[in-house]
Amino acid sequence: MRTTVKATIEVEIARPREAVWEFLADPATSPRWIEEFVESHAVSEGSPGVGSDVSYTIEPGPRSGTFELTEWEPPRWMAWAGPPLHMMGGGGAPRGSFELAETGPGATKLTATFCPELTGLPVLLKPYLRRWLVRQRRADVVKLKAILESDDG
Repeated sequence: MRTTVKATIEVEIARPREAVWEFLADPATSPRWIEEFVESHAVSEGSPGVGSDVSYTIEPGPRSGTFELTEWEPPRWMAWAGPPLHMMGGGGAPRGSFELAETGPGATKLTATFCPELTGLPVLLKPYLRRWLVRQRRADVVKLKAILESDDG
């Protein structure tokens, strides 16, 4: 059994697109705004781009995994995908993208899409997991906006 859960969240951030990109492109910033992330860092040497690997640890667990940058078009678009991370008698493979568009001087629209692929028992929980994903990622993006619009963002 396999299925995908999808959440797309849009937010306007009062920061230039390049500043938003710089923050999102640094995997080390993920724990600052994604609630379940405990740690995240680049595994690949050099500048990030297609094929770069990122390692992460999340709670509950802790559980660790990796994902690869599958698309990379600075400062407009990035996408990622990774192998399943074990959860509840199955797995959840990370998949998603960030799209950034200028909406005016010093303003950026972020479209964040999260679409993990579920296997095993989590497939049966799809409606619950979708509600959780939308609620949690909306809260995470609101936190991201607050961080980026603050003086220390």
